[in-house]
Parts: sequence; C-alpha cells; structure tokens
Amino acid sequence: MFNTYNRNDEEALPLARTMRSRVNVERIKTLYKQLQATSLRNNPEVGRLSYLLFHT
Repeated sequence: MFNTYNRNDEEALPLARTMRSRVNVERIKTLYKQLQATSLRNNPEVGRLSYLLFHT
C-alpha cells in the first residue's frame, strides 16, 4: 500500500510543479514529513521523494 501512495506522490510532484500548484506541492511535503516520523523514514522510496522535493 505504501509503495502505491509513494509512487503516486512521485508522479504527482512534477505535475504539481508544472501547474504551479503550491497547494498540492505542500500536501506532498506534509505527507513526506509524516513519513519521516514513521519506521518508513529510511525507506529508499521516501529518500527518493525527499530528493524530488528538495533537490529538483
């Protein structure tokens, strides 16, 4: 289930940025912060989401 949500976020982030949708980018950031507070924080997919959020 996590993989599906994370994959959707990874696909949604570039689209949200292209559309200049601040609300949706902020929603993805909020989800990322929530994931950081769980046992999934060291998951490679969470790391990829971090890269997409903060390094692209």
